[in-house]
Amino acid sequence: MRYIDLEKPNIRIVKNFINKSDIDKILETKNFSEDLWGLDFKVNYPKEENVDKILWPSIKQWDGMCINFTHEEFYGRYPLDRDFYKDIENKTKLVTEDKFGVKVKTEQYLVNRWRVGREQAPHLDYFISNEGHHDYDMLAENNISKTYLESFEGRFQTKHFSSLIYLNNDYEGGELWFPQYNNFSIKPEPGMLVTFKGDENTLHGVKAVISGTRYTVSIFWTDLNKRNNML
Repeated sequence: MRYIDLEKPNIRIVKNFINKSDIDKILETKNFSEDLWGLDFKVNYPKEENVDKILWPSIKQWDGMCINFTHEEFYGRYPLDRDFYKDIENKTKLVTEDKFGVKVKTEQYLVNRWRVGREQAPHLDYFISNEGHHDYDMLAENNISKTYLESFEGRFQTKHFSSLIYLNNDYEGGELWFPQYNNFSIKPEPGMLVTFKGDENTLHGVKAVISGTRYTVSIFWTDLNKRNNML
């Protein structure tokens, strides 16, 4: 493994974080049925009628994209090796805690499938309005309005850190990029880990997948100190 710490954006990249054998095992999910790929959205995501209209487009896009095994009981939905995935989760947690000097717990743990046309505009992963100063002008320049944030805050307050593991690179597009830092982007390498904060100082997006299918593992983390302060 090779660690690369950057300041702008404030991220850690770990090359060869997992090996080819690990990657191949995770990519067995490619053979899962469409019912399994759609299960998480069907069971765990809110229904359109219960979501503010401004939020629905960003929620709807996850339909058919995720294998979710965040909680112990979720593992029973899929033919997955629990201990294997727990080991990857724990190793990723240690990297995140070391990089940012925090203690975290898993907020969400997914395998993601990004098909042709799928992209994400620059965004944050959590927002707490009374947490320090917010640069609303900068956010508006990135098409994140105060109206959107008012709705977003109600559902997204606990994804304080994000970790991404690339599983393949046989696709075009799909680069992770950071608009605040001269559109800095990361070229995917199978087995590479990227971990970063989910706040407004690390807005991030995913460029459109042009061909092929992009597979990743994504783990979101809750900062235990922030969580305890919210209780």
